[in-house]
Amino acid sequence: MRNQHSLGGVWHVLLLIGLVIVGLGMTPAFAHGAAELTVAPSAVAPNGAITVSADGVEDGEIFTITLDAPTFTVRLGGATADGDSFSQDYIIPGHVPPGDYQVNARTADGEVISAELTVQAEASASPQTAMVEPSAAPMQLDRSKPTIQVVAIVVGLLLTAGIGAVLVRARE
Repeated sequence: MRNQHSLGGVWHVLLLIGLVIVGLGMTPAFAHGAAELTVAPSAVAPNGAITVSADGVEDGEIFTITLDAPTFTVRLGGATADGDSFSQDYIIPGHVPPGDYQVNARTADGEVISAELTVQAEASASPQTAMVEPSAAPMQLDRSKPTIQVVAIVVGLLLTAGIGAVLVRARE
């Protein structure tokens, strides 16, 4: 029979390692709090102007502003935080098809804040409804994962297998 005291110490170490691994797999977050992105107006026609504003960001932080849909991305421009915010005007290009989009502000470190925007077929105050036909075109999905997340999952699986082996041996 094994010493219960030494087995308890092993559990504490394994629990600590597991918590560290789970922490490594988390997505990056703004260290200074919850940043917020807003877009005004929330609906616009192609060639229309929008104002993208952010609050709760770091002074001097540089952002790349994009308009994203599952199969369509347009770079609108850049913005630099002055204090803990920024506000910048952009024109939605004329070739952007109508639909719902995410306006994303990305930093060089990979931090992203988002807001929703509807691009309408024509300028109006209210969203237009239209019949949409299904498409046979394949949809491209980005399923890539950050390297740290893949490593954390592999290490977590190996750790789980190790804990299983320790438990099996402890019962013997």
